[in-house]
Amino acid sequence: MPGRKSYPAILTVFLLMTAGLFRPLLSQDLSALDSLRHAYRLAAHDTVRLLLNAEIAHLLSVSAPDSAVLLGTAGADRSRELGFMKGEALNLNAVAAALFTQTRFPEAMELYAAAHRLAERTGDKALIATAYLNFGNIYFYQNDNLHALENFERCLALGTEIGDPYTIATASVNIGAIHVAQGRFSEGLRFTEQAAASFREMQNWKGVATSLRNIAIVYHMQREYDKALDYIGRSLRVAERIGNQEIISGCLHIYSDVYRLTGEYRKSISYGLRSLEIARSMHDMPYVKYAASTLATTYEEMGDYRNALKYAEIARTATDSIVSNDRTKELQRLQHRFEMEGKQKEIELLEQRSTNQQLVAVLFATGLGAVLIIAVVIHRNLRRQRALSERLAASNAEKEQLITELRDAMEHIRTLGELLPVCSNCKNVRDDQGYWQALDRYISAHTDTKISHGICPDCMQTLYPEIAARITKKRIEA
Repeated sequence: MPGRKSYPAILTVFLLMTAGLFRPLLSQDLSALDSLRHAYRLAAHDTVRLLLNAEIAHLLSVSAPDSAVLLGTAGADRSRELGFMKGEALNLNAVAAALFTQTRFPEAMELYAAAHRLAERTGDKALIATAYLNFGNIYFYQNDNLHALENFERCLALGTEIGDPYTIATASVNIGAIHVAQGRFSEGLRFTEQAAASFREMQNWKGVATSLRNIAIVYHMQREYDKALDYIGRSLRVAERIGNQEIISGCLHIYSDVYRLTGEYRKSISYGLRSLEIARSMHDMPYVKYAASTLATTYEEMGDYRNALKYAEIARTATDSIVSNDRTKELQRLQHRFEMEGKQKEIELLEQRSTNQQLVAVLFATGLGAVLIIAVVIHRNLRRQRALSERLAASNAEKEQLITELRDAMEHIRTLGELLPVCSNCKNVRDDQGYWQALDRYISAHTDTKISHGICPDCMQTLYPEIAARITKKRIEA
């Protein structure tokens, strides 16, 4: 059978696809987005609005990550003002998910860790489990299976403790992925099949599609291509039914790699190009990388070295924006710092007290001359601190202005984004209070647009035929 062994690439895709289970639904789920926006408008309390704001931001975090960052940040800030820690944690998670989409992993880890600390303070075990899922998700994308497994096992233990079937299923499918990554295929299949059954019971079709796809990858890695094609076809049908482009792209990539290995190069290229196109439309660099890598290998095996080099360069560019050893080490350092943060503050406090005591001893020991020197130093420090305070105050003022502008922009977007009922006969429009009014009045009242009136040639011909005839005659003569 033609083709070379490609376990490392398809295995990494397995991890990426499994990690995708934690990522939010895409914007194709427009009905869910519309429902959330409608519920937001009807919500009577700030806390309910903030929870809905976090859900909307999560839905946008893949298809419109910049908008998700704006929404989630505003929601987290407002939650902090109200002392609503759960709302703050959920909105921070939404912002982190958007940064995750943009492969800004250290920044995402910072926010996930902040949400984790809030969950610990409130004792919300479901939120704590989510934090472990998010940590494991980032390590998945960094190919750090050891730390990913630690976090997924913590998640599974908490999910079992609180009896949450979704948390249990999600953790199980990812633990299965780790077993596969370490060559324990039977264990990996066992965990993944259990997760698929649980997701089907809950009618969580995204989870079902992801689990079926992961089963297909295991059979692919064992070179049982008929079973792999069967499961990937089932996964693709579910993904297309729910409109999840991320899973569709992954399924198409697996088709491409299976057909490459079986020597059906035309099919491999067709599926690979479709997978790459979807990945690019989502700006999802890991999927771009692996779709392009498979295309490069396929063209190379066909002897088309020009196209092989083209797609190899696309894969290399995508790789440069994703993973590096320095970044992986930075993530490990960040998580360690989060865990040690409380103890570090205590150490800093003790050191500060020790420094103050030493300063007092020096003052008494060195006499008046030393006192004068220290007074000069303190004076300079005070001036420096005063300058820093002034800059900080200016920065805070600028930040408040930006937040106000962002909130105004968000409100403006919500206003313009609403459905506008228009009468099919007279073209009047219905406002939010149910009153019908002329279109030009509605536009003037709800936007900054100023309306001027004229008459089009067709209406001129109907209403004032004589004037229209004179104008036409003049144009002909001219």
